[in-house]
Amino acid sequence: MWYRRFRDDHPELDKSILKAKEAARMEYEEAGVEETKQWFQRLTEVITNYRIGAFECWNADQAGVRVEILRERVECLVVRTKKKTSTEVLSPADRETCIVIGTGNAAGATTPPWLIFKAFPTLDWTYIDGDPNMRFVQLDTAFSNGKITPGWAKHFNRHS
Repeated sequence: MWYRRFRDDHPELDKSILKAKEAARMEYEEAGVEETKQWFQRLTEVITNYRIGAFECWNADQAGVRVEILRERVECLVVRTKKKTSTEVLSPADRETCIVIGTGNAAGATTPPWLIFKAFPTLDWTYIDGDPNMRFVQLDTAFSNGKITPGWAKHFNRHS
Protein backbone atom coordinates (compact mmCIF):
# COMPACT_ATOMS: atom_id res chain seq x y z
CA MET A 1 0.00 0.00 0.00
CA TRP A 2 1.45 3.38 -1.01
CA TYR A 3 0.42 5.07 2.24
CA ARG A 4 2.52 2.76 4.39
CA ARG A 5 5.55 3.15 2.09
CA PHE A 6 5.12 6.92 2.11
CA ARG A 7 5.08 6.96 5.94
CA ASP A 8 8.17 4.75 6.06
CA ASP A 9 9.96 7.16 3.69
CA HIS A 10 8.95 10.19 5.81
CA PRO A 11 9.59 9.46 9.50
CA GLU A 12 9.21 13.19 10.31
CA LEU A 13 5.45 12.80 9.84
CA ASP A 14 3.41 11.68 12.81
CA LYS A 15 0.35 9.50 12.47
CA SER A 16 -2.62 10.69 14.47
CA ILE A 17 -6.17 9.47 14.91
CA LEU A 18 -8.51 12.46 14.87
CA LYS A 19 -11.83 12.51 16.64
CA ALA A 20 -14.41 14.60 14.81
CA LYS A 21 -15.79 17.50 16.80
CA GLU A 22 -18.88 19.48 15.85
CA ALA A 23 -18.35 23.18 15.15
CA ALA A 24 -21.36 24.08 17.32
CA ARG A 25 -19.90 22.16 20.26
CA MET A 26 -16.52 23.88 19.80
CA GLU A 27 -18.23 27.30 19.89
CA TYR A 28 -20.10 26.31 23.05
CA GLU A 29 -16.97 25.04 24.78
CA GLU A 30 -15.04 28.18 23.83
CA ALA A 31 -17.82 30.45 25.14
CA GLY A 32 -17.71 28.83 28.56
CA VAL A 33 -20.57 27.87 30.82
CA GLU A 34 -21.52 31.23 32.36
CA GLU A 35 -24.10 32.03 29.66
CA THR A 36 -25.59 28.56 30.08
CA LYS A 37 -25.88 29.01 33.84
CA GLN A 38 -27.63 32.36 33.35
CA TRP A 39 -30.02 30.83 30.81
CA PHE A 40 -30.99 28.02 33.20
CA GLN A 41 -31.48 30.55 36.01
CA ARG A 42 -33.92 32.51 33.82
CA LEU A 43 -35.65 29.26 32.81
CA THR A 44 -36.09 28.32 36.48
CA GLU A 45 -37.69 31.71 37.17
CA VAL A 46 -40.12 31.35 34.24
CA ILE A 47 -41.10 27.79 35.27
CA THR A 48 -41.69 28.93 38.85
CA ASN A 49 -43.53 32.18 38.02
CA TYR A 50 -45.86 30.56 35.48
CA ARG A 51 -46.21 27.24 37.36
CA ILE A 52 -45.14 25.16 34.37
CA GLY A 53 -45.28 21.44 35.15
CA ALA A 54 -43.01 18.67 33.90
CA PHE A 55 -45.64 17.48 31.39
CA GLU A 56 -45.79 20.98 29.88
CA CYS A 57 -42.05 21.53 29.54
CA TRP A 58 -41.04 20.16 26.11
CA ASN A 59 -37.75 20.20 24.24
CA ALA A 60 -37.24 19.57 20.53
CA ASP A 61 -33.88 18.96 18.92
CA GLN A 62 -32.46 17.72 15.67
CA ALA A 63 -29.29 15.73 15.16
CA GLY A 64 -27.43 14.56 12.10
CA VAL A 65 -26.89 10.85 11.58
CA ARG A 66 -24.05 9.67 9.38
CA VAL A 67 -23.59 6.22 7.99
CA GLU A 68 -20.28 4.39 7.53
CA ILE A 69 -18.17 6.56 9.86
CA LEU A 70 -16.70 4.37 12.56
CA ARG A 71 -16.90 6.10 15.95
CA GLU A 72 -16.39 9.55 14.41
CA ARG A 73 -12.68 8.83 13.80
CA VAL A 74 -10.55 9.73 10.81
CA GLU A 75 -6.93 8.64 10.31
CA CYS A 76 -4.58 11.24 8.87
CA LEU A 77 -1.01 12.53 8.91
CA VAL A 78 -0.04 15.54 11.00
CA VAL A 79 2.99 17.42 9.67
CA ARG A 80 3.51 19.50 12.82
CA THR A 81 1.59 20.89 15.75
CA LYS A 82 2.42 23.72 18.13
CA LYS A 83 1.24 21.97 21.27
CA LYS A 84 1.05 18.43 22.53
CA THR A 85 -2.69 18.17 23.13
CA SER A 86 -5.02 15.77 21.40
CA THR A 87 -5.51 16.80 17.79
CA GLU A 88 -9.06 17.59 16.71
CA VAL A 89 -10.68 18.12 13.35
CA LEU A 90 -14.04 19.58 12.46
CA SER A 91 -16.64 17.09 11.42
CA PRO A 92 -16.57 16.52 7.62
CA ALA A 93 -18.61 19.33 6.04
CA ASP A 94 -22.14 18.53 7.10
CA ARG A 95 -22.31 15.17 5.38
CA GLU A 96 -25.23 13.88 7.39
CA THR A 97 -27.13 11.14 5.68
CA CYS A 98 -30.22 11.86 7.73
CA ILE A 99 -31.50 14.40 10.25
CA VAL A 100 -33.56 13.10 13.18
CA ILE A 101 -35.97 15.47 14.95
CA GLY A 102 -37.02 14.28 18.37
CA THR A 103 -39.02 15.78 21.22
CA GLY A 104 -39.43 14.94 24.86
CA ASN A 105 -40.82 16.53 27.99
CA ALA A 106 -39.43 16.86 31.51
CA ALA A 107 -41.70 14.02 32.69
CA GLY A 108 -40.11 11.59 30.20
CA ALA A 109 -42.78 11.45 27.50
CA THR A 110 -41.62 11.56 23.86
CA THR A 111 -43.23 12.02 20.48
CA PRO A 112 -42.51 9.83 17.44
CA PRO A 113 -39.38 11.10 15.64
CA TRP A 114 -39.10 12.63 12.20
CA LEU A 115 -36.31 11.41 9.91
CA ILE A 116 -35.35 13.78 7.09
CA PHE A 117 -33.40 12.31 4.16
CA LYS A 118 -31.82 13.87 1.10
CA ALA A 119 -32.29 10.52 -0.64
CA PHE A 120 -34.10 7.58 0.90
CA PRO A 121 -31.89 4.54 1.57
CA THR A 122 -32.44 1.52 -0.64
CA LEU A 123 -32.99 -0.75 2.35
CA ASP A 124 -36.37 -2.48 2.63
CA TRP A 125 -38.14 -0.39 5.25
CA THR A 126 -40.86 -2.92 6.01
CA TYR A 127 -38.55 -4.60 8.53
CA ILE A 128 -37.82 -1.48 10.61
CA ASP A 129 -38.97 -2.10 14.17
CA GLY A 130 -39.86 1.47 15.13
CA ASP A 131 -42.74 3.58 16.26
CA PRO A 132 -45.55 3.20 13.68
CA ASN A 133 -46.08 6.99 13.90
CA MET A 134 -42.46 7.72 12.98
CA ARG A 135 -42.40 10.07 9.98
CA PHE A 136 -40.02 9.86 7.00
CA VAL A 137 -39.48 13.03 4.94
CA GLN A 138 -37.38 13.68 1.84
CA LEU A 139 -35.91 17.15 1.17
CA ASP A 140 -33.22 18.25 -1.28
CA THR A 141 -31.12 19.69 1.55
CA ALA A 142 -31.79 16.93 4.12
CA PHE A 143 -32.29 19.71 6.69
CA SER A 144 -35.51 20.87 8.31
CA ASN A 145 -36.87 24.10 6.88
CA GLY A 146 -39.99 26.25 6.66
CA LYS A 147 -41.45 23.87 4.10
CA ILE A 148 -41.90 21.05 6.63
CA THR A 149 -42.25 23.04 9.87
CA PRO A 150 -46.09 23.31 9.74
CA GLY A 151 -46.34 19.53 9.22
CA TRP A 152 -43.93 18.88 12.08
CA ALA A 153 -45.92 21.24 14.35
CA LYS A 154 -49.16 19.35 13.55
CA HIS A 155 -47.37 16.04 14.21
CA PHE A 156 -46.11 17.39 17.56
CA ASN A 157 -49.57 18.64 18.59
CA ARG A 158 -51.17 15.33 17.63
CA HIS A 159 -48.72 13.24 19.69
CA SER A 160 -47.91 15.49 22.67
